[in-house]
Amino acid sequence: MKLQIKSVLLTNIALLVSAVTVLAHPDFDVHPRNLENALGRNNVRQDTLLINNIGDEELTWEMEVQAEVNDWLSANPASGRVDPGGAAWVFVRQDGRDLDAGHYYGNIHFTSNDPTRATYDVPVAGHTTEFPRIEAVWSIPQQGEWWGIDMDRIIQGGMEWGGVYSFQLGIRNRGTAQLNCDTIICNNGYFTISPGDFNLDPGGARNVTITFRASEIGGNSGTITSISSAWNPRELNFRITGTVLPVFRMGRQVPDTVIYEDAAELLIVDLDTVFYASDGGTEITVSPTAGLVTRLARNKELFIHSRPNWFGQGYVALQARLGDSLLVDSFNVQVNPTPDAPEPFDLISPFDADTLYYDGGDSLFVWQGSSDPDMDTVYYRLEVYPSGRQDAPILVADSMLIPMFNLSEIYLNQQLSGVFEWSVIATGGGRVRPAWSTFTFVLTPDRLSVESEFRPPEKLELVSVFPSPFNGRVSVLVNPVMSGICRVELFGSDGRSYGIFLNEYLTSGSHRLDLDLSHLASGTYLMTIQINGNQAVKPLSFIR
Repeated sequence: MKLQIKSVLLTNIALLVSAVTVLAHPDFDVHPRNLENALGRNNVRQDTLLINNIGDEELTWEMEVQAEVNDWLSANPASGRVDPGGAAWVFVRQDGRDLDAGHYYGNIHFTSNDPTRATYDVPVAGHTTEFPRIEAVWSIPQQGEWWGIDMDRIIQGGMEWGGVYSFQLGIRNRGTAQLNCDTIICNNGYFTISPGDFNLDPGGARNVTITFRASEIGGNSGTITSISSAWNPRELNFRITGTVLPVFRMGRQVPDTVIYEDAAELLIVDLDTVFYASDGGTEITVSPTAGLVTRLARNKELFIHSRPNWFGQGYVALQARLGDSLLVDSFNVQVNPTPDAPEPFDLISPFDADTLYYDGGDSLFVWQGSSDPDMDTVYYRLEVYPSGRQDAPILVADSMLIPMFNLSEIYLNQQLSGVFEWSVIATGGGRVRPAWSTFTFVLTPDRLSVESEFRPPEKLELVSVFPSPFNGRVSVLVNPVMSGICRVELFGSDGRSYGIFLNEYLTSGSHRLDLDLSHLASGTYLMTIQINGNQAVKPLSFIR
């Protein structure tokens, strides 16, 4: 048992010694492992071969050029020695000056003391046909390496968010055939390249513009790849790097603006262009003066309009806050007036579908006074026409300032009876507001030249108003023929109601109503009394 173990140990030691003996030798490698160039018939090209001794003994080597056409391929030195871990260079020359168009091949044949590479060949190819050759260089001298640009070294103060930065890459065709640049692309969506493809004749050149839009804060980089018809190299790769800094500053001021009264809201500005910020957490406050109404949309668009019927000068204050930083701006707003129609108003007497008895005495048309929002003077136009015949008025009274007209003041054909309509048009500042109503016009029998089929219903008499004129207190005597609801209301000459003083059921007979009107201003008023479908209107004068 012991002898067997000893035998195994001896065997393993022998194997280990054998392994050490195997590893103890020179070991070389060559870079590149092949050479291939487009020469052109009048060009000379020189390359280098790197010989590395990766073994642990001295490397000795000899070299022989093997080429099917003499003198187009040469190399030196023809031999050499390299210590363990060392390296040596071999210079290879390809001479196409005396060659015809075509393809030429050869080998650099090595022999060495490396037992694993006692013989070693590096294939060499040269092409003398016409070919395009691409060359590229940045148009910013001494700011970037041939392979790319560090934008932080070029832009003083660094790139700001939202900025646009451009660089140019010059591309030239150093070859003898047309260069087709199929595509130039970047793998970062913030870069655009123009043009993306083009053709160049031999010796031609052009600039390619590379534009970077700083839309993302922090480090940015992109690799630009150019793929062309050039034989070697077919692809060029360039790298651009840079850092985008955050921004919070004024972008532009909002100009003063002019809008119009009662117009639809107007888009004034996108506040993202006023308060220029890369951080989405900006808090914006909009403060308009009285008369102006603003609306800030979610996308930071600012809209504005005026309050109804308001015009004049105002302004809007703007404030943007980001953390402890604050930006402010303001702009003036001129609201120009737009003519408005007078306010709506109602016709008072005769009421719609009322019956008007005319016997030659006072018969009043009364309507509410209107007002103009623009403070323009309001004029009234009264028209009376047969129902459905607005084009044939029988009565027109124009340019009146007081909302009342006495029918006895005009000449009226006494034979007219029937259903009529009356309308009043209020005009202020060139704008109009109409109102209209229907009534039945009846002549009393003693005024008809022929017997009338109409019979007057109950008569409502405003027996007396005393004193007249009055200076504070007034008494009204009502004498309805039949019982019914009685309504007594006082209007001013402008049609404004000054109160309902009675609105209750009255029995037939005489009723007296005493009123204290001392709070009123001096002027002319209209007392209306309605009962059982009839209405009477009586002018009153108040003199202090």
